[in-house]
Amino acid sequence: MTPFHRLTTKAQEAFQRSHELAARRNQQQIDTLHLLVSLLEQESIVPAVISKLEVDVRSLRDRAEAELNKFPSVEGNVLFGQVYLTQDLVRVLTRAADEAGELKDEYVSTEHLFLAMFEVESRAKAL
Repeated sequence: MTPFHRLTTKAQEAFQRSHELAARRNQQQIDTLHLLVSLLEQESIVPAVISKLEVDVRSLRDRAEAELNKFPSVEGNVLFGQVYLTQDLVRVLTRAADEAGELKDEYVSTEHLFLAMFEVESRAKAL
């Protein structure tokens, strides 16, 4: 079971934004790249950490957006119930919950999601 009930407010906002990104493109799946773009756009620790690693946040976001534009889309509007998580994103979410548990954190935060995204094989990690 995916641990959505254990997400912090910021993590919930990131998933909501991921859904909006997919819906805006008429895409039926939410992938790790949607989540990465959402995390990079948020006012959170994630963009700060990436900058500290001397990675250009805007360039990374642009590369992720370019990859998202290659994803298949459907005709018409995508409704909330018609959007699914990719297996990669489910694995990231599961790993993030494990990460939170290992750190004795009750909730899964954006930091846990970010760490998990680069521990699990995914399109986001490939960037």
